[in-house]
Amino acid sequence: MKRAFTMPELLVVIAVIAALAGIAIPIGMGIYRKAQKVRCQSNLREIGLALDAYANDHRGNLPDLMSMRRKKNEDLPVLETVLSRYLTNPEVFRCPADKEFYQKSGSSYAWNHLVSGMNVNMMEFFGSEERSSIPLVGDKEAFHGKEDGTNLLYGDFRARDKVRFQTGGGALGHAR
Repeated sequence: MKRAFTMPELLVVIAVIAALAGIAIPIGMGIYRKAQKVRCQSNLREIGLALDAYANDHRGNLPDLMSMRRKKNEDLPVLETVLSRYLTNPEVFRCPADKEFYQKSGSSYAWNHLVSGMNVNMMEFFGSEERSSIPLVGDKEAFHGKEDGTNLLYGDFRARDKVRFQTGGGALGHAR
C-alpha cells in the first residue's frame, strides 16, 4: 500500500518553507545591496586611480570638468569623456544600484566642479586643505539607501560612504 502525504502534513511543509523564505529573502537582499555598494566604491577607487594618472600627466592638476551631462550625446568635458583614455572599461562609470542615470548620461557619478583644474597638492574646499575631506566625485543620487547612501571619492583618492565635510548646501548635493 502506497503512503502519500496528508493535507495537514503538506500544509505544515509549505508553512515551514514560507517561513524560511520570509527570513532568507530580506537577508539575501541586504547582502545584494551591500555588494552593490562595495562595487560602487571599487568603481570610485578606479576613477581615483585614473584621476591620479591624469594629474601626473598634467603637472599635478586635476581636469577642468563640468559636473555632469544630461545626455550621452552632449559633447562636454565630463569624467567619462576626459578619463576614458585612462580607463579600459567604461562600466567603471556605472554604479550597479543606478537604474537610470548611467543609461541617460553615461555616468552614475558627478564631478565636484569646484575643484576643477586645482593642483592636487594645493586643493582647498570650503576652507579645508585636508585632502581626505575634499570630495572629488560622488554618486549622482543616494543609490545605496537613505543613511550613508552616497559614496564619495575624496582628494586622497579614497572612496568612502561617510560624508567628511560640512557645508550649508553642497557642490554635489550630498553634504549634510
